Amino acid sequence: MLKKYKILVVTIVLSLLGIGAIVAVWLYGGYVNKREIFVTEVERSLFNAIQSYYDEHQNMINEKRDQNISKEGRLLAKRIKSIYSNVDEERVQALWDSLVQERMLRYSKRREAKKEAGEPTAIMPSFMLQNITFSEATIAEISLLLEETLTSKGIEIPVHIVVKNIKDAHRGQGKYRIKVATDGTISTRPVLVDPGEDEYLIAKFEQPLFYLLSKMAVQIAVSVLLILALIGAFIYLLWTINRQNKLALLRKSFVNNMTHELKTPVATVMAAVESIQRYGARDDRDKMEQYLRISHRELEHLANMIEKVLQLDIDEVTGVNLRMTEVDLAKLLEEGVEIAELGAKKEVSIDFVGRLPKLSLIADAGHLKNVINNLFDNAIKYSHDSVKIQVGLKEENGTVVLSIADNGLGIDPIYFKDIFEVFFRVPSGNLHPVKGFGLGLAYVKQVVKQHGGTIKVDSILGKGTVFILTIPTQ
Repeated sequence: MLKKYKILVVTIVLSLLGIGAIVAVWLYGGYVNKREIFVTEVERSLFNAIQSYYDEHQNMINEKRDQNISKEGRLLAKRIKSIYSNVDEERVQALWDSLVQERMLRYSKRREAKKEAGEPTAIMPSFMLQNITFSEATIAEISLLLEETLTSKGIEIPVHIVVKNIKDAHRGQGKYRIKVATDGTISTRPVLVDPGEDEYLIAKFEQPLFYLLSKMAVQIAVSVLLILALIGAFIYLLWTINRQNKLALLRKSFVNNMTHELKTPVATVMAAVESIQRYGARDDRDKMEQYLRISHRELEHLANMIEKVLQLDIDEVTGVNLRMTEVDLAKLLEEGVEIAELGAKKEVSIDFVGRLPKLSLIADAGHLKNVINNLFDNAIKYSHDSVKIQVGLKEENGTVVLSIADNGLGIDPIYFKDIFEVFFRVPSGNLHPVKGFGLGLAYVKQVVKQHGGTIKVDSILGKGTVFILTIPTQ
């Protein structure tokens, strides 16, 4: 059983680790996806900031653009002139200027048409960026515009814009994606702003960990709840298996103990009857009386054991079947004291703490009497030759409080919860000097619970034990 239990524990742990790994990969994939979306949002906001900068400085930028266009036209005319000497440079220049102006005019008309229609305007084409001089003042102004754009979207992170020279050889093959540095700094995809100098515009910012996690709050909450539910289910499974295993061992011990206890009185009575039948004990009055006394004692012991087992015949769902009537608890205690003192084979002294008050409550008299008798019986059995029991009874806020304290062997605190379990007996090695089956306290707890009350125990090894019962009067 132990080997199977270990295999089950290992299987559960590996299952939890596997499920945890799957959830972790799923969460990390979600985090990476959210990061990609976030970086895309920053890039879009960066273009919007540049667009706003362009709109605010359009005249200056257009002037520079015209100068660049004119310069490119002159270079083109000279190159053509060097190849075809009879070409008129001025006509080539005029044709170039006309084509460029037509191109810009079409772009402006499309943009204005979209503005009038209320449609989002297209991001300015990349060739327009070449007309902007990205000086420190320009970058500072664009940074401010970018900050305002991000703030309007609920994103508050510092973004640093830089112009960096990147040679083709250092850009690698394929599409240049976002870059995450070892310190967590993220760089957006570079935007070409000066082809001649291989200069690119890049936005850098620290990885917004908490912002991204807040966007994943639902995923994280569901994952945590799922993992906790699984851990709870596995813990409960292990607890149940451990409890069933423990109960099975206790049942086995109970059956062995009960078998031995039942065989002893039966064997003794059979021996006494056989002596009477075979050896003429019926003619000897003294022996006859002795054998009958022994038989009566053993049969009484057998009847007590059967009664203990019958008391445990409790339905697991509904509990004991109670017949509620008005009960005089003080009277039940007095009867219990009388039975305990008469039936004890030790010197027993049972005293009440103070004057015994008259208390009545709605309860099952028969089961409540059995509870008192069980507690007195345990106090006597698990004590030394001289037994002293203190009984306290009082009423507090509509609740009866009954305490029964003895000067017996005591119970180790580690067994306080276990002693109320069916078949459990406090370990004392392989020997049990006091006969019993571990049924009494389980029955007591069940009856008290059925009455809506509680039972507590406090004990010091070698000095004694006290049981405290609280039962509502109604």
